Amino acid sequence: MTDDTPSSPGSAPPADRPADPEREPIYRLVRRLMLFDLLLGVVLFAIVGPIWHIPGLQIAGALLAAIGLALYVFFGRLAARQRARGGG
Repeated sequence: MTDDTPSSPGSAPPADRPADPEREPIYRLVRRLMLFDLLLGVVLFAIVGPIWHIPGLQIAGALLAAIGLALYVFFGRLAARQRARGGG
């Protein structure tokens, strides 16, 4: 038995039309976390490492920033691709 009632505003979209990732809270959260990751990496690389004279912090900051940037761009492109397919 299926439920043919219209969906409420807080419910999931119909199966034939995927949700716009930019409106999904998890996508926004992941992109914000990756942006924070990127900024933290830049701070470690450019400020904290040189001040404390710890090259390992600079390397870790650079890697953290690179990974944060890559994932930020990846999730942005994923959302754009989903939108282009008619998700929003």
